[in-house]
Amino acid sequence: MSGYYNESGNKFLAFLLPTTIYRRLILLDADCLILRAPHHLFELPDEIPYAAPKAYWYWKKRKFQDSAFWKVRSLRRSRQDFLTSWFMTIRPSTSTFERLRRKLYELIEQGIKDVYDMDLFNIALGEDVTALPPVYGMLDFEFSENDNTEMGATLDEIINGEKAQVIFVVLLSH
Repeated sequence: MSGYYNESGNKFLAFLLPTTIYRRLILLDADCLILRAPHHLFELPDEIPYAAPKAYWYWKKRKFQDSAFWKVRSLRRSRQDFLTSWFMTIRPSTSTFERLRRKLYELIEQGIKDVYDMDLFNIALGEDVTALPPVYGMLDFEFSENDNTEMGATLDEIINGEKAQVIFVVLLSH
């Protein structure tokens, strides 16, 4: 992992939790705001080992070409399918943890140093991750100028209107 986000890969240790106790986990970063309980995600079928929202804002901020994901380029997933790692549901699996660890070492050996948790998640597991809709992964900057968001609503409409009944998680990115 790299720089400020050096410790962000710790979330992947959750894959090592015992499967005899945990069938599925919901992982989220500390700067997430839960607006509605996403407990129904625990009921995802076993055929879906991982699920996370698309990182729709990544293309707006033009960060993509700086990412390890872009440098690897060997992925079949398009950039529009780049997924977040700050909110995800997973099934614990030692083999998945090893897959992540091996991929991280492989990237470092290739000289790719700026590997963030989101890059590693997409590079190692991307094709196996089910994309969740944006209601599970909105960014607060969407509302900073009271413009329309990915959800097609202003901040006021989301907080006080019908959209408040739709959004589950917001990342506090400011």
